[in-house]
Amino acid sequence: MKNQTKRYKRTGFAVAHAMSVTVLLLGMMLTSSALNAQTAVGGEDPDASAILDIQSTDAGVLFPRMTATQRDAIANPALSLMLFNTTSGCLEINLGSTDTPAWSAIACLEEQESVVTDETPAESGQ
Repeated sequence: MKNQTKRYKRTGFAVAHAMSVTVLLLGMMLTSSALNAQTAVGGEDPDASAILDIQSTDAGVLFPRMTATQRDAIANPALSLMLFNTTSGCLEINLGSTDTPAWSAIACLEEQESVVTDETPAESGQ
């Protein structure tokens, strides 16, 4: 019985040691990625002033699309949160606080009809 107890103690030490090394390595990996937090999507060498640099010559950025009711249901929307409001047909930004959002239109479609469908103007005959 004494040998069995020693074996368990040694095994427990080995497991604890392996876990410590794993946590240490994981911490080092996370720290190194946090030091270089800039990310380029679709290219290389992100701009030094940007945390996210999206690079493309043939595509754009698509913001989340939702109704005004869905937008108003967002809990504590961050300052500068952006979305496309399908009810108004406007790209909007929150210029208020998280407690009291103030949605401001940046740009709006001229015709609201094109907002209702997923068709592009070419597909809808406009």
